[in-house]
Amino acid sequence: MTTILMTGVTGYIGSTVLTRFAQRNDFDTFDIRCIVRSAAKAEKLNSLYKNVTPIIGSHSDIPLMTQAASEVDVDIAMVSSSYCTCILIVQAQKINPI
Repeated sequence: MTTILMTGVTGYIGSTVLTRFAQRNDFDTFDIRCIVRSAAKAEKLNSLYKNVTPIIGSHSDIPLMTQAASEVDVDIAMVSSSYCTCILIVQAQKINPI
């Protein structure tokens, strides 16, 4: 099973990408983890998708992002672009290289 980390899934682009991805016939074969900022957003994801695991936190939380990104096969970053977020993902991939 491929494990995917997605950030930005509650935003305009991220929500569209996740919705379209969920329409794939093999969507249930993926383990998807999403960083969200609140329990309310986590609950909404849980109600919509059974194979999506919300992680409450922020993409700017260095330990959280490093840990989350090091445990997955694929990172899909759809948050507002920042140098810090890019560095975190690169650092995490050094822990778990693709």
